[in-house]
Amino acid sequence: MAIIAVVVLLAVTGCCLALSLRMFRIAFHDAEDLAVKLAVPHPRRAADWPEVRVDAVVGDPDSDDRLLVVARWPARLDATVLLESVAITPTARARGLLERWRDADASLSPRHIADDVMTLRCRRTNDAITLLIVRESSLVGNKNVVIER
Repeated sequence: MAIIAVVVLLAVTGCCLALSLRMFRIAFHDAEDLAVKLAVPHPRRAADWPEVRVDAVVGDPDSDDRLLVVARWPARLDATVLLESVAITPTARARGLLERWRDADASLSPRHIADDVMTLRCRRTNDAITLLIVRESSLVGNKNVVIER
C-alpha cells in the first residue's frame, strides 16, 4: 500500500512540475517578446508592433501556401495592415490558427525574424506560425502606404 502511495505522489509531483515548466516557458516568451518590442520606440511595420489582432484571413485559390492577412494594432485605431504572405508553417495549420485567433480576437505577438520573415505567437500559449511577408500595405491616417519587401 505504501508503494502505491509513493507512486501516486511521484506521478502528481511530476505532473505539477511539467505544468510549472510549461507555464514558466510561456511567461518567458511573453516577457522576451515585450523586451524586443521596447527596443523599437516608433514601429514602422507590423512585425515591430507590440500587439496584433487578426481581422481577416483569406487563402489564395491559385496557390495553397499564400495567405492574405488583415491585422490591426488595438491600441492605435489608425494602424491596420494587409499582409500578403507565404506560410512557412504548414499552410493548413497556419490558416487554421489564424482563423481561430481571429474568431477569439486573440492577442498576438509579432516577431521580426529576418528581413521578410515574421512569426506570430498567441500570447499565453506556445502556438505560433511563421510567415514570409511578400508585401505589406498599411493604412496610416487616410493614406495608403505600401511597404515593398
